[in-house]
Amino acid sequence: MSKVFVNIGLSLDGYMAPEGMTMEYWDRPEYKDWGAKWGALMSWILKQQYLRELLKFGPGGETGPVNDMVRYTMERTGANIMGKRMFEQGEVAWPEEAPFHTPVYVLTHEKREPWARPGGTTFYFVNDGPESALEQAKESAGGRDIRISGGADVIQQYLNLGVIDELEIALAPVVFGGGDAFSRTYASRCSGFELTRCMKVRLLHTCAMCVSKGGQHVSQHGPATAEGGFAARVAVRLPPTLGVMSAIERSARLREKEASWQR
Repeated sequence: MSKVFVNIGLSLDGYMAPEGMTMEYWDRPEYKDWGAKWGALMSWILKQQYLRELLKFGPGGETGPVNDMVRYTMERTGANIMGKRMFEQGEVAWPEEAPFHTPVYVLTHEKREPWARPGGTTFYFVNDGPESALEQAKESAGGRDIRISGGADVIQQYLNLGVIDELEIALAPVVFGGGDAFSRTYASRCSGFELTRCMKVRLLHTCAMCVSKGGQHVSQHGPATAEGGFAARVAVRLPPTLGVMSAIERSARLREKEASWQR
């Protein structure tokens, strides 16, 4: 049965995007230094060979467990859901062949015809709420999983509905101090999740985590093991100001008291 999951990058202080990263200042990445901050948050994934190939950045890139994780996340996804603001930013930033290759359902009040892109991505604009978007996504996903891509408000809507099965979070060693927040307001909605796998990204010390309802995780890679590239049963020390992650930490501490990174 398909799952509904969230896959996001997150700063240490709980932001998905820095302050100033809006359409108004899209052509001014120096405004509040949002361009450099966004680059610091996402640079680890842009170095992976699979994503470089997907975005047609050219040959090269890193291989290994992290690259395999990125590949698995993309290949498990049969449909995406996102908000209007994320779509508007992507509309000007994504290449002509948008990096989804699935149906994408955009939550919006704007009526618009479906927009097909080369490579198998078609954007559908949903005006009747998140439940309708999820129902349509499940119908079109062909048994694969549904990714809630963002932004924070859209993720909150699906957490409120209680339909999220997994949260995949790449926690990067950067502090934004403001922006699109994914933090305290989500803590109560994440109390049923347990940390099921954690990976340290080489050099950048970015932590890629997956938390699942009930702590159960099954993937095409099989159980979470060191051989598969994941450090299983890992507790993560996180800033106490990060509400949602503190909730995850409390659950993880039931397993181990000390963080133990895969080397």
